[in-house]
Amino acid sequence: MSKNIEISESTFQSLESLAKGFDTPDSVISRLINNFENKKETKPLLSFIPSDEKRFLKLLVRDRLAEVVLYKNDGSRTITEWNASKLMETSNLRANLWSGFLRGWKEKGIISAEFSIYPNLKNIENEKTKILASTLNLTFSEMKDLDDDYEITKHVDTDGRIYDFTIRFLDGCNSKILANINGLNKNKELKFGAFTDISSVISNFSSKSILEP
Repeated sequence: MSKNIEISESTFQSLESLAKGFDTPDSVISRLINNFENKKETKPLLSFIPSDEKRFLKLLVRDRLAEVVLYKNDGSRTITEWNASKLMETSNLRANLWSGFLRGWKEKGIISAEFSIYPNLKNIENEKTKILASTLNLTFSEMKDLDDDYEITKHVDTDGRIYDFTIRFLDGCNSKILANINGLNKNKELKFGAFTDISSVISNFSSKSILEP
C-alpha cells in the first residue's frame, strides 16, 4: 500500500537532480536508503611516530608516555596523552588502542588517530615545547615548528610572584598552525595562567617581565 508524504520544494528539486533516466521520486529515495544501509564502515586510520610499530612500542614502554591526536569527522581533533604505565613489550599495541582510545570510535566520529613518542623530555627545550603545546592545544610538532617565532612575557606582582604569561606570535608564523589556537587575538597574542608545571619552566624562557600591581 502506498503512502503520501509531503516534502519541501527544495527537497523535491534535490531528488530530481539525483534521478537517473525515468526514475520516480520513490525510486530515488529507495536507492538512497539502499546506499546508506550498504555503506561500508571504515575503521580509523592509525599512524605512529616512529612509523615502525615495534619500535614505537619499545619506546612507549621505555618512556611510558606518548602524544595522542584523534581526528573527528566534523573536522575537529582532540589532543591528549597516553600514560602507558602497564604496557609491556609483549603487549598487543593495536588491541590496547581499540579497547582504549578508540573504543566507541563510530559514536565519537573518529576517522584517524596519530600516536607520537616525545623527544627526550629531560631536555629543557623539549619540556618547554611540550608544556606550551599542551597549553595552546597544539601538537608537539606544531609547537616545534613555531620555535623562535614567538615572545613570552611574564606578568609579576609587587612581591615578584608570576601570575600569568602572554605569548605573542611574530609575523610570518604558520597561519594554519595558529588557527588551531583558541582565544588568540588579532595581535596574535594569548594570555595563560602561571600553573605550577608551567612557571618553573616557561619563566626561564620569558623575553621580558612586566611588573603590575
